[in-house]
Formats: sequence, structure tokens, C-alpha cells
Amino acid sequence: MCYVLCVMSYVLSMITLKAQTRDQKDKPRQIRNNNFIPAVLYGHNVKNESLKIKKIDFNQVYATVGESNLIDLVVDNNSAIKILIKDTQRGLLKNDFIHADFYKVNMQQKITAEIPLNFIGESRAVKEQHGVLMKNIDKIEVECLPGDLIHQIDIDLSLLNSIYDAIRLNDLKLSDNITLVNKTNDVIASVAQQRIQEEEKKQEETVEATTEDKEGEKKKLKQKLKSQMRRKLKRKHNYNRN
Repeated sequence: MCYVLCVMSYVLSMITLKAQTRDQKDKPRQIRNNNFIPAVLYGHNVKNESLKIKKIDFNQVYATVGESNLIDLVVDNNSAIKILIKDTQRGLLKNDFIHADFYKVNMQQKITAEIPLNFIGESRAVKEQHGVLMKNIDKIEVECLPGDLIHQIDIDLSLLNSIYDAIRLNDLKLSDNITLVNKTNDVIASVAQQRIQEEEKKQEETVEATTEDKEGEKKKLKQKLKSQMRRKLKRKHNYNRN
């Protein structure tokens, strides 16, 4: 087992996002056609409020902070409030943002948030022993005060020196201000033998092939039933004519 001291990246500078109050008469499609995104604000000491944000502004902010960093939200040129992007919705066709939820935080009350993991370094077991790097977790849930949120946590893969070495959740060394919600033995990253990786791939291919065979048999059965039905209808039609 590898005991890891995770190097936490710096806290991002506070980013500001401007929003406008949304008229309830405005339809979401109309808002999106005007290059805005409908949004809703709720949370600590605030009534639910319908908003709209410029699409280009939201895309830039989300690409920078995601859902794990505080944002200064300015609504109609009022004083900024501290919020998190709590949830987003994307369109099915273009996968672009079509709605956002903003949560106003209480800076004195702890919250839970998911922090993304950033894998750095190179494993000796992969480079020199031809092992296969397996990444099982890409973000972790933590509890802390909003002001203690960080952008990401760096996981140093250079500590994986041998085949079967692993970095686990309970190996993480976090700051005193941040608590891991689920401190389990789950594997974050590990190194496996290439043979095992190939066997897993073969098993997956076998399952896929079996599924395809079953689907093919179903199609053949449907075609057979359709043919039988057509013959019955044809015989019935000919009988009625006679």
C-alpha cells in the first residue's frame, strides 16, 4: 500500500458571474435563442429567484471553477453573493448548457462538495514494468466550510512503484479544514499486470459478442414470425376470393 500526501492545488481567485432577473413570462426556449441560459437561485436567507445568464459568460466560468468553487454572483448590479453551481442541465443534441442551479452558501456553515482529482507524475511500474494504470475514482466528496473549498486535489502517481501498488481513499492526507466524507479502502488508482487487463478486455468482448448474438437471434425470430403472418394473411385473402 502507498501512503500518499496529496498536494492540494491553490484556491482559485474569486470569480464573478453576472446575472439578470428573469421575467416569468419569458419562455426558456426564447431565452436560449437569445444566447442566455435560464437559471434559479436558492439557498441561505434567499427566496427562490429566476435568473438568466449570458451563455458565453457561464461557459467560461464553469470551465474554470466547475461545481466545487465559490463564485461571486452579481444579480442586476446588486451586491455580490457567494454561491456554488449546484446543478446543471445539458441539451441532448448539442450537449450545451440549457439550465443552471445556483446555491447561496452560509459562509459559517459546513457543506459537502465533490472535489475533482488531478493525476500527476508517472508510475515506475507503468514505465519500467509495463504495468497498466487503472483509475477508478476521479472525484471525492468532502465536508468543509465554503471558504476552505479547493479547486482540485493532486494525486502523485509516481508513488506507484510496483505492480499491484494502489492509492486508496484512506491513504489521502487532507488539511485539517477538510474532512473526507467516505474514508473507505476504495482504490483511487492502481497498477495491474497487462495480462490481467487483456483478460478483462477479452471478457468484455465475449459479453458484447454474446449480447450481439442474442440480439441477432431476436431479429431472426421477429422476421420469421412476420413471414409466417404474411403467409397466413395471403392464404386467408386467397380463400376469401375463392
